[in-house]
Amino acid sequence: MEGYVFITGADRGLGLSLVKKFADNGFFVIAGMHGKKPGSIDGLKASYPDSLEIIKIEVTDEKSIADAYEKIKKITDKLDIIINNAAVLGDIEKTIEDRLDFNEIAGVMNINTLGPLRITNVFYSMLMKSDTKLLVNISSEAGSIGQCERKGWFGYCMSKTALNMQSVLLHNYMFESGGQVQTCS
Repeated sequence: MEGYVFITGADRGLGLSLVKKFADNGFFVIAGMHGKKPGSIDGLKASYPDSLEIIKIEVTDEKSIADAYEKIKKITDKLDIIINNAAVLGDIEKTIEDRLDFNEIAGVMNINTLGPLRITNVFYSMLMKSDTKLLVNISSEAGSIGQCERKGWFGYCMSKTALNMQSVLLHNYMFESGGQVQTCS
């Protein structure tokens, strides 16, 4: 086995593809999911019965994260890679001339920015027990300040920009202990 990888937002899209890719490459994959669409990951579980564990996790809920930690601790005492992939797009239609829903924007930031920080905070000790010590935050080109051409997407763009800064701060801290943070767009 190559090691243990924990992926949030694993039930669809990029997260589901990452689960398959890591499982194909010999990793034990812990797939964290908010909700499960029928059939989305069940087929992978059947293909990798001994190297895929599916857990429910809500990245905005500290109790849910603590419960996930307890479940993962029963599987392994270390994580080689954590991939913070869970995210939402939010309202991408409104501009500054529209009535903005600030609760919705805050909700997007809570998931896309604070969610990864919560996960990293709780699972940090498990990550640092590994020789690999790799944290991956899935960002977006939408988080780039210098290349931004959008006129809206407030919650999503701002959340990914903040995630990029979070990644730099964490990398600066972890680097001294042999860890690294990668931000993927």
